Amino acid sequence: MDVLDLFFKKYSYKFPKGYPNMNNENDRILLESLLNELGVKVKLFEETSFGTLKNLANSSLSDDTLKKIQSGETFNIDVEKVTFSSGGKGKTYGGKDRYTLSDLRNIINEFEEPVILTYAGTINKLRTPFGIRICQFGKSSSEKGADFQKLVAINKLLSEFPNKIKPTERTAAGLGYEKMQVDNLNKNLQSITKQLGNNDVKLFIEGKDTGIKIASSEKVAGSGKADLVLKNSSGKEVFWISYKEGKYYTGEEKELSKDVPFQQYGSLVTMYSKSYDKEMKEFGTYLEKEITDFLDATEANIDSKYIFNDVDVKTLKDSPNLPEDVKGYLTSLPWKNLEKFSEGKKINVIFFPPATFFKRNFIKTGDKQAEILAGKSVWGLDYDGKPENFGRENCNILLQNDGLLNIEPHITEGIIDGINISPTETGHILYNPELPIKPDNPDFAYTPSLYIRHTKELSFGYTSKEKKKMIMGGRILIMPLGKIPSNVPSV
Repeated sequence: MDVLDLFFKKYSYKFPKGYPNMNNENDRILLESLLNELGVKVKLFEETSFGTLKNLANSSLSDDTLKKIQSGETFNIDVEKVTFSSGGKGKTYGGKDRYTLSDLRNIINEFEEPVILTYAGTINKLRTPFGIRICQFGKSSSEKGADFQKLVAINKLLSEFPNKIKPTERTAAGLGYEKMQVDNLNKNLQSITKQLGNNDVKLFIEGKDTGIKIASSEKVAGSGKADLVLKNSSGKEVFWISYKEGKYYTGEEKELSKDVPFQQYGSLVTMYSKSYDKEMKEFGTYLEKEITDFLDATEANIDSKYIFNDVDVKTLKDSPNLPEDVKGYLTSLPWKNLEKFSEGKKINVIFFPPATFFKRNFIKTGDKQAEILAGKSVWGLDYDGKPENFGRENCNILLQNDGLLNIEPHITEGIIDGINISPTETGHILYNPELPIKPDNPDFAYTPSLYIRHTKELSFGYTSKEKKKMIMGGRILIMPLGKIPSNVPSV
């Protein structure tokens, strides 16, 4: 398997079709982002200054006017007094309702990476490198009005920061507060460890001594479980943190937030395709049976018209018996995956219907293998129930927070003896291997659960009772139980 095969096997689940469609703007942006995270600096598309202005304006604004703006003409507008609205809805960066060019210059200079200027739809948005909205403005259709003034003002910023503003249609899915918080956490830790001379100091979590000494920190690129690693003065990794953004508690006397803010714990496909031997062989057997039972149960609960047994997959696409709704998205289905999985033999194919969902809480109190499955979902693929085997795929903690974390020197009897990391009053830490697996646990909404939903570009192949089966148009996730809608049936 070459390096590209390895890359796409690891990241395929991030793309709707299982691979980057280079004709799709969002796929190109996501691919560029993933490669940049891995240290491969690429630019998959270029913007000219005139093209940028054209994208930021309404199509009725003339090219002559855009060329004048591009040349630096201000149309007697005092651009320094032009203000931009934050937009007000959802999370925004900067904490203000309105921004001047002076404000925006300060924000741009806060980041090493370019800020992002998106122009999809009818609203242009200036965003942080993590995709968080700073401010926004509409598409100007004439040389009058506030939006035209903002277009002229934003052109001044573009001319001042040609390498620090990245125009693009939209940001890739997955960017946002989570990446920004990890970046902030890393920068704050690096700042404190540098002030302490990058010498080994005690690590405290929520005021408790972990027994570990650290001297530096590092962000982890890619899609693994660890987002941040802490190292000792020898450069050895000694503590691993997985981060999820969002409120855990409302902030009112530790009342649990009603909404679990993140979608999934991890990729089931990666876990299912992993080989298990030696002491983990029992888990491998359990996992195969649990997934098989779940998928067989979903098959038993969908209309038989979506099920095709012992079929030649090469002729299935042209079958007159395909349901009408399946015919509607036939070209989007992953037929190459199906042909590869079938290996030229007849297999069973289940087309997962639109607007169909099923769930299963696989956690059973006292079931060791179920708890290992839950642990692998939360802490990483290397979790085996043994707390001493921590690493990038078996994190020490899952840290959830919706604001800047509390990171500060730890002081004992007036002497700095370490660094303390703690969440805000709305945040929370799940310590490996403690899991909220009992229904009477107030944190039970965070227990991992199996969930399947219709996603036409994806597939999942498995074997049941010695018969190969493939679900077409379905996506299987391990999600927090509280994130799954209450009306989704259990199977």
